[in-house]
Formats: sequence, C-alpha cells, structure tokens
Amino acid sequence: MLTLAGTSEIDNQAGSVTIDALHTASSQLSILTGAGNVALTGNVSGAGTLILQDGSSTGAVTVTGNVTLNTLQLGAGNFALAMSGTTNLVTTTVTLPNLGGVTLGNGGDTFTFNGGLSISSSTTTLAGNLVTSGDAVTIALPLSLAANSSISTSNGAITLGTVNGNSSLTLAAGNADITVGTVGATTAPLDLTISSAANVSFGSTIRLSGSLNQTAGTGTTTLRGTTGTGISGLNLTTSSVSFLTAPVVTIGAVSVTASSSVSLSSGGGINAGNSTITISTGSGGFSQSADSDMIRTSNASNSAINITAVAGNVALGTINAVSGRLSITTTTSGDMTDNNDGAFKLVNLSAFIITLTSAGSIVTAGNP
Repeated sequence: MLTLAGTSEIDNQAGSVTIDALHTASSQLSILTGAGNVALTGNVSGAGTLILQDGSSTGAVTVTGNVTLNTLQLGAGNFALAMSGTTNLVTTTVTLPNLGGVTLGNGGDTFTFNGGLSISSSTTTLAGNLVTSGDAVTIALPLSLAANSSISTSNGAITLGTVNGNSSLTLAAGNADITVGTVGATTAPLDLTISSAANVSFGSTIRLSGSLNQTAGTGTTTLRGTTGTGISGLNLTTSSVSFLTAPVVTIGAVSVTASSSVSLSSGGGINAGNSTITISTGSGGFSQSADSDMIRTSNASNSAINITAVAGNVALGTINAVSGRLSITTTTSGDMTDNNDGAFKLVNLSAFIITLTSAGSIVTAGNP
C-alpha cells in the first residue's frame, strides 16, 4: 500500500504507473503518465484528493478497487476512465472532462457522488448505480447501459442526453426535474422507470424494447412520441401528462393516472394496438386537440378505451376503439365538449359501444 504523508506527485511520462492500494489520508496525489496507462488495482481510501492525468494525457486510467475520497479530479485529455469498485464514495462535486470515454461499474456497483456528477465531454457507459445526496447528475453525451442501472439523487436534477443499451434504467430525482433527450437512438433499452420526480421531459422520441413506467411525480411528464414498432407498455402515475409532437405507440396496455390533467396536443397521440387504454385525471381534466388521435386497433368487443375525469372538463378530439368499447366519464364536475369540429376528422368517436357519462353537460357540434 502507498500511504501519503503530504502533497505528492508521480510523473512518469515515459511509462505507466500501477499502484496496488492507496491511502491518501488528507493529502493530495497527482499521477501523470502522458501516453502511459494508470492502473489502481486495489482500494483507494482516505479523505484526500486524487488528480489523474492532465490535458495532454492519452493513457487510460483504470480503477478496479473501492474508492473513498474527498476529491477526484481528472484532466481534459483524450484518455479513458474506467472504475469498477463495488462501493465508491466521493464527497465533493465530481466533474469528468476527459474525452476518451467514462465507464462506471461492471454490474451492480454503487458510486456515491455527494457533490453531484457532471460528464459533458465524453460518452459514458454505466453498469451500476449512481447516487447523490441532493446534488445534480448531468451526463450530456450518449449514455450506454451495459447492465441494469439506476440514478438516484435525493432531490437533485437529472439531465441525460441520449440513452442507449440493452438494459433497464431507473431514475429517482425526488422533487427535482428529470430531462432526457433521445431514448434508444442506436440500441433500445429494456424498461425505463421513473420512481420519483417533479417535471419529467423527454426532448425527443423514445424507443424501448420494454415499458416506460413512472410510479410517482409532482409535476408534468412530457412525451414526444415513440419510434420503432412500439414500446411494450406505458404506465404513468404523476400530476399531469402531456403528449406532444408525435404519437406514443405501444404493443401493451396504456395506463395513465394523473392527479391533475392529461393533454394530447397537435401531433401527439396514443396508439395501443390490440391493447387497452385507461386514463384517469383530476381537476385539470382531459384535453385532446383536433388533430391528435387515440387509437386501439383490435376488433375485440371487450372494453378498449376508458377515460375518467374525476373533476374537470373533457375536450375530445378523435378516439377510435374500432370494435371495442369506449367509455368516457366525468364523475363529480366538468363538461364534455367536442374539440374536433373542424376539417381534421369527419368522425370524433368510433367504437362498437360508446358510453358518455357527464356530471355536467355534453356539448357536441357538427361531427358525429
């Protein structure tokens, strides 16, 4: 084991550096190797600072043991960082500016960054769990899932660019926001689950081989459609849900429970194929623009599309249950109105059996 007694530097521009185990105490160690590799094969412990490589370095950094540090700093060179210890803790903010790639975990490992984590210059491979104590996590460039993984921030914002990889991802931001760019641009992940958040925003389309799930939320979840043949299912529980830009296509059932509102805006929509669609809203009601569709393509005559507004108005665009049953209900207050009286569609509602039940009035216009 190498134990630091004060500020130290290892500068080996002519070769590589391998350290079995390192104890930093409360001191600082800088390791610079230029094109040579850095390998920390044992545990890294202490409350010190570890600085690895600089802006001109190209040698890879590999850390295979557990890490406990106050500060971890990397240079901005074109080198790769790989950390695969089982349990890792850095108590201050970690910013990784290296350009050659970041790999965190090799399956089930935990990385706690109590000041937050920012990766903005390199692609990231995740096979483990990222944890912060109320601090933000930002991974701006593509994130690849190499194993089932999670990011939990205890009320810190989560910002992700593109998410790929044939594994599942769970996000928990507490009362902070989650922002995700494109999901499945190159490889579709399995399930994507949001266990807590305020607002959730997908900046582009979603492609999953599994389901999109949200179990709790206090803000608005915004979806901008899906690509591919459709996600396996959609299960959302939050305050409000907004469908924008492009339809969400599913192979399995759709279940949306919003304590406030659900809206389908221009271009947005839901196509559940042969499966059912169930939507429940609160005081914000249900609103569908004239040029948004809700479709269930099965010819089965059983219940197909169910919309219930516990309170609030219902504004209907185009809903097609084919040969299934369509049920739309306002239970305690709110009117039901035709929001598609223009040239977009000739028929508003289509189903084997249509049941409209309103606590207020039902107002229709020219379209049947």
